[in-house]
Amino acid sequence: MRLLVVIISLFVLTTTTLFGQVEVSANLELGYPFMTNQYNSKLLYNQLTPGVRLGLSYKPEDTQFFPTLHYAFGRTKLPLRELGKNVAVMELNYQNLMLSGNFVIHYEDYSQLYIYGGIGVVQLKNKGLVVSGRDGNQITAKIDSSANIDKRYPAINLGFEYVVGNTMNNNIYISVGVNVQYWYFVTNRNNYFLDITEANGNSYITESALTGHAFVPYFYMSLHYMLNRDMFRKGR
Repeated sequence: MRLLVVIISLFVLTTTTLFGQVEVSANLELGYPFMTNQYNSKLLYNQLTPGVRLGLSYKPEDTQFFPTLHYAFGRTKLPLRELGKNVAVMELNYQNLMLSGNFVIHYEDYSQLYIYGGIGVVQLKNKGLVVSGRDGNQITAKIDSSANIDKRYPAINLGFEYVVGNTMNNNIYISVGVNVQYWYFVTNRNNYFLDITEANGNSYITESALTGHAFVPYFYMSLHYMLNRDMFRKGR
């Protein structure tokens, strides 16, 4: 968190000395993560992911390219092990930090399309294990032990954001977009032993791992507010 504050502070101080504008944004997003690994092939395990994303951009007027630093947080779910027709799911709090470049397409009706991509890091914090599925409430699962646990993972993102109408001279505007993130979990890390108790009372311990590739598509609506350079000068 301290590193995040330092990065944002440096970004603001740098951009206010340049010709152009600083833009801040906030959006509510809803994602649907799914993961590919040897322990799970199911998609429907109630994995809707709500979150909030905050953005800071250096965006000169009439520009065709600008950078954005995004910080996001929320709750997500990732599958850890298939249990017959059910899935043992890790509930996680997430935070991520992304630095992206935006390419702007201007249209004749003054609407705009941002095409962006970037790299960053995601941090996950385990909040518990649940069993999802038709009869998942009849199965109990808990993490018996774990080993080689990572908390931060490399991530990349790709997105499209559409702004409707004449926004060239507006300080406040709204956009909608789609953002797809990719999180990579290194092999032989995040290994877990799960203690499973079935509906018939049988108990056993099985091994699993949070490993492989996670894809998280998000849909969001964003509110943008443009700060011009003169505003910072008046405050000095």
